[in-house]
Amino acid sequence: MLEERVAKVKEQYDALLEQTVGLMGDKVKHLKDAEKKLVPKPRKHPVVCIYCCMRNLPCDRGTPCRNCAKAMHDCKRAMCANFKTGICRNKLCNRAHEEDAKHYGNIVHAGHVRKEKDENKRTKKRARRRG
Repeated sequence: MLEERVAKVKEQYDALLEQTVGLMGDKVKHLKDAEKKLVPKPRKHPVVCIYCCMRNLPCDRGTPCRNCAKAMHDCKRAMCANFKTGICRNKLCNRAHEEDAKHYGNIVHAGHVRKEKDENKRTKKRARRRG
């Protein structure tokens, strides 16, 4: 009778131990997920070249990009002011940083890149005002 009770208690203990390990496993999994969030993700958007930036065109990761290749233009990427320090506060910065130097070999100091204005948009706005 005593042996039966000991066996029953041992079974209950083993069942509780399995549940505890299961719970701890979930906690360990949760910690691993939190650890993944701390690792910075690679850039999702490409560094825009000067030609595409000026003309407000979509730029791909090519070297040279499609637009520059099509226009037979020298494809160069503008360097961020915080290139060396690696601390750029703008999360959506479209300029090259130190980690981008591995992928792009055409990074230059560009200063301010002035965008070209679309003359057709101006004339359409004027026509709407008059009409």
